[in-house]
Amino acid sequence: MYSPNNKIKNDATYSTKFISAYEELIDNNRKLFNIPSIDDFFHFQDKKNISIINRCKTTHFLYHLISKLCIQYSKNNQNNKTILIDGGSNNLGCLYIDLIKLSVKEQFNTNQLLNNIILSRAFTFYQLANVIINELPILIQKLNCKIQIIVLDILDTLFSSSTNKVKSKLIKNASDIKEDKIKLLDEILQNMISFSRYCFSILAFTDFRNILNKSIFSRFNQILEIVSIDNNQKNDNKTMLHMKTTHTKKSLISDSILEIV
Repeated sequence: MYSPNNKIKNDATYSTKFISAYEELIDNNRKLFNIPSIDDFFHFQDKKNISIINRCKTTHFLYHLISKLCIQYSKNNQNNKTILIDGGSNNLGCLYIDLIKLSVKEQFNTNQLLNNIILSRAFTFYQLANVIINELPILIQKLNCKIQIIVLDILDTLFSSSTNKVKSKLIKNASDIKEDKIKLLDEILQNMISFSRYCFSILAFTDFRNILNKSIFSRFNQILEIVSIDNNQKNDNKTMLHMKTTHTKKSLISDSILEIV
C-alpha cells in the first residue's frame, strides 16, 4: 500500500541500461502510431513523454491509438516491452479486441505482441499510486530493456466514491481526502516525467472537465487532444486532433488521417 512518507527515488535508479547514441537517435525520431500525419509532428529529445487526452463521449479513437502504440513498439522485438497500467476504466477488453482486429489487418502474431506487454490493473487511486511510485521503478530495473509505459484513465479512480470510502476510514475530514489525492496525483505525474528520461512515458485518459489541463500542459512536452466537433446542420460528428509541443501546435480532422473500422 502507498505510504505518504515515501519519496520519489532518484532518477538514476530507474534504469541501469546503457543507451547508445544510435538508439537515442531512433527514440528521438520514433514513429508512434505509424500514422505519418501525426508521427511527423512529434519529436522526442531529452524527455520522451506524451499525454493523449480524449474529450469525446466515446473512447474508440483513444483506444485505437493506444493499440497502435503497443503494436508499433512491441510487436516484433522481445527487447521492447510495454508496461500497460489501467487506472480503473475496465476497457482492457476493448483494447484487446482492437489489437485482434489490427493483427488481422496488419498480419502480425498477436501472441508474440502480448508476450511483450505487461498488464497491471488498479482498482483504487491509492493502488494506482503505489504501482507507479513504488513498484514501477523496481520493475523497470528488473526488466533492464527498452520500455514504454502507458497509464490509462487516471481520472476513473481519482473521483470514484469507493476510493473515498476506503480512505475515509483513515482520514475523517473530507477535505483531507481531496488534498491527499492532489498530492498523490502530483507525485504520480512527477514520476511519469522522471521515467521519460529513460523510457517512453505515455498518459492517456478521458477528461471532459479539463481538470488536469494545468498539471498536464506544464509537465508533458507533447500533447495530443481528441475532441468532437458537432455539425448540427448536417447531423454529423467529426473528430478533431489537436497536437501540441512546447514550440508549436497543429490540428487535423481524423477522417483525413485514417479510417477506423
